[in-house]
Amino acid sequence: MSQESYTYKQYSRDKNDLSRSYDNNEIDESSYKEKVSELHKKLPTKEILKDSRGMDQAARIAAIDTVNRTQKIEKEKLEPFYDYKLKPDCNIVNFNLGGNFNTMHQLCGFKLDLLNGFVDQKFDSTIKDIGVPFTEEIDYSLIKNSRKSRYGEVVTPYKNGFLIVRDDNPKGAHFFCLYQYVDKGLKDNNILEPILRMGDKTYFINKEIAKQFLEYKEGITIYMAFTKAYKNKVYKIHLRKNDNLISILEAAVKRDDEYALNIYRSLPKNFNDDIAEMNGVFDYIDFNYDQTKKSNEGSNLINEDKFNEYSFNKLRNVNKLDLLKSSYTFSFVAKAVGFINMMNTFLKNKKESDDSMEEFIEPFLNCKNTEDISIVLFEELNSDNTKFLNQSRSIKQKLYGYSYAKKQENEFSSHTLVDVFLDLFYMHNFTEKGTSVSVDGATQIDCLYYWKYADYFSLAHNFLSDKDYPLFLEKGEIFNKNNLWEHFEEFRFVPHQSTRYNETYELDPDVKEKVSLILNEAMSQETGLLIPYNACVELQDDTNLRYARFIETEDFIHIFLHDENDRYLSELYCKRESEFRYWLVNRKQIFDDPDNLKNMFDRLYVKLASCIRDWKVLIERDRTMAYRGRRVPTGVKSNVKRIIYLPRVKYRTNPDAEQRKREKVFFNESRKFSGERRAHVRRLPKGMKPSKAQLVLAESNGVYIPENYTFVKESVWGRSGMTQRQIKYRTRSLNGLLYCPDSEFKQHRDIADISPADFEEYCGEYIKKLGYEVYKRNNYDGGIDIRAVKKDGSRLFVQCKHPIESGNPIGADVVRELEGSVELEKKDLEDCIIDKMIITSTRYTFKSVEAARKLNIELKTTDDIK
Repeated sequence: MSQESYTYKQYSRDKNDLSRSYDNNEIDESSYKEKVSELHKKLPTKEILKDSRGMDQAARIAAIDTVNRTQKIEKEKLEPFYDYKLKPDCNIVNFNLGGNFNTMHQLCGFKLDLLNGFVDQKFDSTIKDIGVPFTEEIDYSLIKNSRKSRYGEVVTPYKNGFLIVRDDNPKGAHFFCLYQYVDKGLKDNNILEPILRMGDKTYFINKEIAKQFLEYKEGITIYMAFTKAYKNKVYKIHLRKNDNLISILEAAVKRDDEYALNIYRSLPKNFNDDIAEMNGVFDYIDFNYDQTKKSNEGSNLINEDKFNEYSFNKLRNVNKLDLLKSSYTFSFVAKAVGFINMMNTFLKNKKESDDSMEEFIEPFLNCKNTEDISIVLFEELNSDNTKFLNQSRSIKQKLYGYSYAKKQENEFSSHTLVDVFLDLFYMHNFTEKGTSVSVDGATQIDCLYYWKYADYFSLAHNFLSDKDYPLFLEKGEIFNKNNLWEHFEEFRFVPHQSTRYNETYELDPDVKEKVSLILNEAMSQETGLLIPYNACVELQDDTNLRYARFIETEDFIHIFLHDENDRYLSELYCKRESEFRYWLVNRKQIFDDPDNLKNMFDRLYVKLASCIRDWKVLIERDRTMAYRGRRVPTGVKSNVKRIIYLPRVKYRTNPDAEQRKREKVFFNESRKFSGERRAHVRRLPKGMKPSKAQLVLAESNGVYIPENYTFVKESVWGRSGMTQRQIKYRTRSLNGLLYCPDSEFKQHRDIADISPADFEEYCGEYIKKLGYEVYKRNNYDGGIDIRAVKKDGSRLFVQCKHPIESGNPIGADVVRELEGSVELEKKDLEDCIIDKMIITSTRYTFKSVEAARKLNIELKTTDDIK
């Protein structure tokens, strides 16, 4: 047969015969290559170009000739790169879909590039180019119904191997990398093993698939469908006794008895797909970051920079929604596995549970192993959503009413089990598999860290919106802005917190005293009003935190500190214990040197205590806290409008030279201070009563107080009577309204603690200082308590009012009562000047002041007579 009459169809038939002989060991490898080469030489060029596979072979020959000619490398060293019979050590397989999808020019281009890469890799025998794989027909429904994910999926077993469906462009060169098994020890508790990576996607197997594949370990075939090439054809790539693949399969089966892995495997099978997708994202980040690190070890700076930029762009473009889904899967699986493990231990040890928790523990009592617990867990998670969510909120309220102190490792209670279960219930039913959060404006760290560090207590109560991401601070900077890949390893392997964080912390003793004083003022002198729902106070002096948001419930004050992107740090104030939960400290969201952290926490908790005090104590808060309406807080970039208040920052200062000198000294110590508070009157809401401490402060200023009002005194720092501690306390960040120094508190306590009789004695001493002689008191007529006379015969009748229980103001009825008693007394007295006075330890209503003015009765308070 002449060369011209030899067709490609005949060539394919002859080559297939040779391949069967080679596979059956009838001829050796060198004979096989020699005979194939002879067959190929018989093909005329026009026949080669007629066939898709023939174009690939022509391009291969051209690439070998070019490298042989330009780099003076023997063809014998280049030809092994194209051995289609993959050896056991092969781990990178290059291929293409032939001339049907590429021009001859394109094939020659990437064939030459691949061969040059083989040379650059020192003729690495683990890298091969098999050209165009053979194809076979497949049922289209298998391709159509395959799961499609972007970064990772579990392979679908098919015949003697597995099916992979790709949506890639069929043009150009393709390749995949086989994974090598690496034992990560305790770090590796994954139920899926990666077997190969192709493009941006990693493919995984589980234990069951691994057992099935081991039956074909002598030769496993990859059936690869390219949907944009053929709808009902797959390309076949045969892996003969591949070392990497076999090691992964054996390892997956060998770890069958590991307790931790068995808990993971007890989860519903549909979680395999979610875990594969999560692992694919993680593997994509690891792979590309490793590439940047490897390129930095190279010597060619130009190529290194180009490669780095390419890899970094791929890292920067990791889809945020995929990161959010991965965060959800990562956190949900960790919580579920933690719950199953704890419940298994709980049942084995037969710990007694709280009576109120029995309804949660009861369904698990008949469970014999982790698989049983897992089944019951997901049955419970799929129960009546709406009804149970409302129930779970009240249970959370009860659980969080008591602080969670640091316990011994692995120590937990039935409360812990319920707490974790409620988190799982919320995640399973109300987060749309983690996608209920908006990714607009979020960073990659925002998305990946979200579900691991979310405040589930607040989420379940709808206190956080879909735009609120956890905030992380590191050495005074916002950690969320960092490159994700540089911190990915620490995120992935930092132990997941399955129980509540430790909720205790020891502030600096001086700070603790200050915080206690402020909170005592807040809770003992409160107006009775709740903090306006979702109200915010702007924090104008903080580098990172722009505003504090407050939501008060029956038992708690929920506090959220937000940055410019509305990320949050959460804190909880428990009213029952009059104590913070110290989540800012223990949730592991703020990182720095210990001394810096101590200073930061001390400052933050004084600030939070001051905010609570101002909310709870101030009267007419809209005016006194400068209500600014619903608007975007100052310095915040989001478009979320909040109910905004400002700290009280309008002050009066003394401009004289001495004062300016004091200011200079003070501002050298603290630049956060901005002036002094002016004296002002605040209206009391209807039915509200001011505390005695407020009244003491008001009385000391001698200002007329209408009924239903109270008074806030002025303070001019730098003048006598104020300590340096008090001065520094009155900074803008602390919003130091109504701070009562120790001397004033002592005076208040001394007066408040005395009996009515002793109060009259106290008032009698004052009357004596006015020049009167007290001649009779305590006649129990309900109107006059003290009678006094001067040398000129003038008289003074005094009524003393010391309502130590109620703290109520003195009304007009008391004024009229005194007037009536005096009128009766006049009948038994000769004509003389008679003065009338009322002295009280509280305050006077507006009507009592009006009545006293008309009846010419003098009104005094304890501050007037001290």
